[in-house]
Amino acid sequence: MRLFNTFGPRQRKYVMFDLLEKLRRDPTKLEILGTGAEVRDYNYVQDSVKAILLVGAHPEARGRVYNVSGMRPISIKELAALIVELVEIDPPVVSYTGESWPGDVARMIGDTTRLQQIGFVADWKLEDGIRELIAWHRDEFSPPW
Repeated sequence: MRLFNTFGPRQRKYVMFDLLEKLRRDPTKLEILGTGAEVRDYNYVQDSVKAILLVGAHPEARGRVYNVSGMRPISIKELAALIVELVEIDPPVVSYTGESWPGDVARMIGDTTRLQQIGFVADWKLEDGIRELIAWHRDEFSPPW
């Protein structure tokens, strides 16, 4: 199984957590690694687990590769704007570093056709998963927002 950018509560690194942490420290400015044009396909953790269990129990899945992704590609710029909107703060001043970490790819999108063919249907929309992540972050770190 290939898991594409699984996210959710208790995750303490990667882009969504990093953006929330930066906004917690200073909700007036937000520096983002890269150009913002990079595209990712995020999958909420409960859907990732659901897919793993489905594939693990499916009699025809043995020896086949399955991509597990959210099926909604989004640019980092759009993701940051969505997080700001869902946190419900005034938009910060956003800047981009222009470069990412070595080996980063511009687009990472998973084709879930094979997973859907064995009956997978996602339960979580990106926005709903981010709301859950934000709620956990608020409980855990008490940001000013």
